[in-house]
Amino acid sequence: MSKMKPTKLKSMGIAHTTERMISLGITLNSVDDDGDYNAKGAIIPVSLELSRMNNRLYRQGMDYTLKIRARPINSYAANQIDFFTLPNTWFVKGAIQHAYNTYHSMLQDELAQGIKPARWHDFAIDEQNPDGIWDSFRAILSDGDGTHQIVSDEVVSDSTIKDASGITRGFHLFGNKTNSYNIFEEYAKVLKYNKPTSNQRSSDQPYDELLQLDNADELAERGDIPPYDSDFSVFLPKSGDLVTSDSALLNYVDTITYDRNGAGPKLSTRTFVAPLGLVFVRAFDDGTPRIHHNAEIVVEVSAGNYKGVKATSITCP
Repeated sequence: MSKMKPTKLKSMGIAHTTERMISLGITLNSVDDDGDYNAKGAIIPVSLELSRMNNRLYRQGMDYTLKIRARPINSYAANQIDFFTLPNTWFVKGAIQHAYNTYHSMLQDELAQGIKPARWHDFAIDEQNPDGIWDSFRAILSDGDGTHQIVSDEVVSDSTIKDASGITRGFHLFGNKTNSYNIFEEYAKVLKYNKPTSNQRSSDQPYDELLQLDNADELAERGDIPPYDSDFSVFLPKSGDLVTSDSALLNYVDTITYDRNGAGPKLSTRTFVAPLGLVFVRAFDDGTPRIHHNAEIVVEVSAGNYKGVKATSITCP
């Protein structure tokens, strides 16, 4: 049996350690007179911020287990921060995996010619809503006085492929986008066209009159229609409807509340699973949607076997 070669870090006597607690600050695209971001919400891309903090690639196509804490350091009277994720269901996971398989299948000619993926190549799905309401949290370092945003060498881009007409197309989660595939819509097509036209069954049997089957209807016909929407219509983009397309898709996880006077704070969420490592955040100041840039949020990713954190692969189960 051949021995594993030591990594460069190990040969230098440096062990791989992982920073699992990451402080986050809002990326300000527009602010009001008080310096506060007035958008409705922002996204925490956990895999990207783990990559920036730990100087190594953490892939998007994973389920990340984490919880979130708040350190209230602003002077406003009250704040409420709500957290959402994609639903942790087989349909969502199937759509992600099918998108990945489609992407990978389109690269077979290139792979057959010996072209190797770049070192930090990763399949990435566009998490933004077409109406652009979501901003992004970014990893920061802080001494309690000031903050410094952690940057990366390359601007992260989403995966694209060329179709039969030579048009470059991407993959996205919400709504309708030009030259991009809504992964839930495409997966719903797979399920729709791969299933029989009807699941309904009949209890009629050959030589029915000769059989004493009083409970045949109960067994064969009750439950022949699924107790859910088998067309998955709630996940599909509505024609011309971009604003509410994410509202019908995200699943509420938990809420953090705090008051500068110390009245009834709840400063940590429960531990939860975030498909694709995406956490969607909406914050309120006395009921008004607003994220304060000086309210520090800390993501604590659970410890595990994937580069030091708890994460399981969706794209390659």
